[in-house]
Amino acid sequence: MQGSRIEAGNPSGEFSPHGRARRLPPEPITEEILERLRPGAEALLIRHPAVDHRSPSAPDVDVLGIRREKGLLPERFFLGNGSATVPVDVVWLCRDLVDNPSQFARTGLLPHRLLCSSILYDRNGWMAERWHAIESEMYRPEVWHQRIAGFLQLAADTVREIGITWDFPPLALFWLHIALTACLSAACDGSRRFCPNIYTQPMVYLRDLAHELGVDLEGPFVGTLRLDGEPRRLVAVLRSMHGKIAHRFPEPVWPPGIRQDTRYEYRYFLSQDELELRVAAAEQMIEWGEGPAAVFYLRFWAYALARIPMVHQRTLEGIDVSFLRPEKAVLPDLEKTCPEIVDELGDLLAGPEPIHVADIQRGLQELTAFRAIISAHLSERGIPAQSTAWQPFKPPP
Repeated sequence: MQGSRIEAGNPSGEFSPHGRARRLPPEPITEEILERLRPGAEALLIRHPAVDHRSPSAPDVDVLGIRREKGLLPERFFLGNGSATVPVDVVWLCRDLVDNPSQFARTGLLPHRLLCSSILYDRNGWMAERWHAIESEMYRPEVWHQRIAGFLQLAADTVREIGITWDFPPLALFWLHIALTACLSAACDGSRRFCPNIYTQPMVYLRDLAHELGVDLEGPFVGTLRLDGEPRRLVAVLRSMHGKIAHRFPEPVWPPGIRQDTRYEYRYFLSQDELELRVAAAEQMIEWGEGPAAVFYLRFWAYALARIPMVHQRTLEGIDVSFLRPEKAVLPDLEKTCPEIVDELGDLLAGPEPIHVADIQRGLQELTAFRAIISAHLSERGIPAQSTAWQPFKPPP
């Protein structure tokens, strides 16, 4: 596999320590973004190119905003009118995070996303300096190894979560999605490759790694996760599930003490417009012949939607929770809060064919084999990999 030099704004290829912080010239789409987001922003960075021209039927613009407000906060808005509408996907970071380059460079995929972006707005010129400081920290061994250890710990944590989910094998299979992708993230980072969107679109990174290692990774990945289903059928199921959730669980009146991240994510995932954008992106993948990628993509959205009834209930109880991470066993919670979506969620996460505990156990064996490949890949680069066994919280019944 031939690596290419990467500069800020080029999200593919190998990382180069000689990149430079690219500044985008004003153009109509960026001028509109500036007009809307500059008030209150310390800096704005934008994926380059601003619009992904590989996806003409589902274009969007990714923006990373830096401001003083605490939290990691998503936001969506639209530019233009009618058929010319372009969605803008914003993630807001607190400046305190970026002001500590060494710590920021350890935080999972956030530094990947920042270094794949170009500077659109930089109040007082501080962002360019931080960009270079973060870049210089990325592959300092202590920082690099800790970031990769974080990906592997996420995989271990999701395996542990399977032990709370034996009663709902489709969700256990979804945790295998996350565990396998977390391992893949570690491998990509170990190869000094940026992968900012790997948790929703892992297939291109999987193929790159398979090519680099000279082994078939895609076949076992698709088979283990049952990604070879019909994605267009899933779209209808996802829309049905969204409609039921949106009808019963509009955004609540938030009591004091509920974190801002959760409020923003609730609004973001509940949005009908956001659902349609995700469906359009999946349709584009299908047109490219990327059915397994579309299935993976839709499953992540299905899980996020299913969290809405649970988070709504915790809010009524005055309990502050993370949006995506479950705070208790999911199936009993959903059976109390929104039982009408349980069957649809199972279909979305695992397909129409029955799935059993034995299937999950075989999936865990595939994960162990994949982990061994990733560990060897990392060891060849002098990067330590976890040696402890990954075990579900409880053994299967």
